[in-house]
Amino acid sequence: MADEKVKKFASVTELGTNLLLRNFLPKYFGIPSYLILSLGTITPKESRKEGGGNILNFPDFMLSLDEKFRCWKIMRSKIKNLIQTITGTSRSGEEPIWAGDGVFLSLFKEIEDRTLVSIDRCFNLFQLARYAAHREGDIAEVGVYRGGTGRLLARTCPKKTIHLFDTFSGMPETDGEIDLHKKDDFSDSSLESVRAFLEDCPDISFHPGIFPASAAALRDRSFCFAHIDVDIYQSARASLEFFYPAMVPGGVMVFDDYEWEGCPGIKQALDEFLADKPESPIITTRYQCMLIKI
Repeated sequence: MADEKVKKFASVTELGTNLLLRNFLPKYFGIPSYLILSLGTITPKESRKEGGGNILNFPDFMLSLDEKFRCWKIMRSKIKNLIQTITGTSRSGEEPIWAGDGVFLSLFKEIEDRTLVSIDRCFNLFQLARYAAHREGDIAEVGVYRGGTGRLLARTCPKKTIHLFDTFSGMPETDGEIDLHKKDDFSDSSLESVRAFLEDCPDISFHPGIFPASAAALRDRSFCFAHIDVDIYQSARASLEFFYPAMVPGGVMVFDDYEWEGCPGIKQALDEFLADKPESPIITTRYQCMLIKI
């Protein structure tokens, strides 16, 4: 069942990508096709290297469905950033709300090659972390990958302790009935490389391993903000079970990939967990939502 869903989604995304690159960007944003294609290509093998690259030639990497899915997530972010950053406009044609925020734009330049999170979702993280930082408690991120959004949180909230949870070696075991990702996806990172990227950030605590076992020593800590970017059901559910009771009143939990077809377990975990809770997800932008602890 899961494989059929992957095949269907992969074929749709391949078609959509071709249309976007060949028609939408040149027609509606005036970006010449030669400029789009000259920005770079990437293969699945190259995408594992540190630094990655621009993914703009999607039909070239047809090696496996797993690779296609992993690369599509990176490309989704790259294309969105291409539209909004190079053209300086949003999908409506208006200047994006972060265009005049020099502090955020400076921070985003530091992290854009180390994250898959699009610029609009990063701006939401930036704003919400600043809001939450006035409350008691620490800040956490589950799903650090290459450290981009972890750095964003640390630089935005320098007076807070930042806890970063990840295997730092790729995706843990997944459930084939729910998740479309597989074990060891996103393995193009390491604890050493993330430490080096964040070495100038104050008060960061690294927690390598499988969550929530990696958080066992923090059961008595309180949190004002948590960014959950885990892609799979079990990790999302574990994050809710750990952080929800640890959140201070007014604390914020932000979930990436909410309602994205590639990560159906995120919405399922939230729907199930919140069924008997007073809070409801608040959609901040496409594929991102937040909870405010009552």
